[in-house]
Amino acid sequence: MASTSSDWDKNAEYYEAQIGRLTGPLAVELTEWADGVFPFATADTKALDNGRWTGLLARHLAHLYPWVSIVAADVSPGMVSLAEKEFEKAGLKKTVTAALAGLADASFLSFALGGYDWEDHWDLVLGRTLLAGSLVDPTTSFGEGMTALLQHAGLEVLGIRLLKARFCYETKEEIMRFSWSEEHPNLIAQRMAEGFSEEELEVVRPVFEEEFEGVWPVIGEFHETAVMCLARKQ
Repeated sequence: MASTSSDWDKNAEYYEAQIGRLTGPLAVELTEWADGVFPFATADTKALDNGRWTGLLARHLAHLYPWVSIVAADVSPGMVSLAEKEFEKAGLKKTVTAALAGLADASFLSFALGGYDWEDHWDLVLGRTLLAGSLVDPTTSFGEGMTALLQHAGLEVLGIRLLKARFCYETKEEIMRFSWSEEHPNLIAQRMAEGFSEEELEVVRPVFEEEFEGVWPVIGEFHETAVMCLARKQ
């Protein structure tokens, strides 16, 4: 699913309010777990929060470990701008930057948080209407994939942990808006809606809505998966 930095700019406030509420508690638990695996004990420790949306993880790190130097980077100026406001509001004097160039020249303690885990029951509707191929694979295993990626890069994986937060759509109208609205603030929803021509929508949407009735309200539930992986140079 192709996207640009400007796509995410207009999603910044949505992610701060919605996704932040969902994954915030996970960030706290995972950070404390990471500290137990690899303590942030030295004064010269630096942490990189890369692709960090509105700085949720960076803000938590700054509160827990005020001696850690944090660089929070993202390609979206909108995400960076909101993160800077949140840092200032919290009184955290840390660096937030959208410029990714040059970061490879430094050595960071790095870990990853986030990723969708679309539960198997989504396939009950999406698979029947031949939409599954355009979405995130519901069988994706983030932990194994992240470990393999880091090991392939020559890093030693110190530990990995996954947590899930449950999210539930309260009404049918809400989930229909997510599925079909090009104006929805979630970028995944926008891309799904933009992927069909008007002629295709006339065929696909009625079938979707008919199948949807048979799996509601189970179809309204999904989980956000937070992945924390600690790795270092061998």
